[in-house]
Amino acid sequence: YTWYDRRQGVEAVERVDIEEDAFIYAEGKEIRQTRTLRQRNPRLTDEAKSRYLHEHGELRCEICGTSFEEVYGAIGEGYIEAHHPEPLSEMDGEQFVDVDGIVLLCANCHRMVHRKSPPFSIEALRQAVESQRKKKKSYGSEYPNKRDQNRA
Repeated sequence: YTWYDRRQGVEAVERVDIEEDAFIYAEGKEIRQTRTLRQRNPRLTDEAKSRYLHEHGELRCEICGTSFEEVYGAIGEGYIEAHHPEPLSEMDGEQFVDVDGIVLLCANCHRMVHRKSPPFSIEALRQAVESQRKKKKSYGSEYPNKRDQNRA
């Protein structure tokens, strides 16, 4: 069917029926945009990782505890994302940021923090993760979802 894309101001074909149970979706159309990007200082992230590593011995998400090295082996070594609790987008121009204010997060937790605007607090997301873990334990389920059951 055809739909109207308000962001682009054009009609577009979103889905084409191939068979009764199969659909093909259009993706990959080039769109040119003008954006304002905030420059990040890689030394800030490097220092935050270095301090965390020195204090804890390994890099782990400060919300869920995931270690990329533990999950992915050598290719995950040293990887973690740096989160600014005060979003750069809300800063008025260039400012100095204290390395102690940076929070190290796995990619999933970082996405979830930014799922709303303003972002969730680190503590709010940490409580949500802990609450879900407690629920999972109370149900006694070894498998969090059906996909995992199929792997066993």
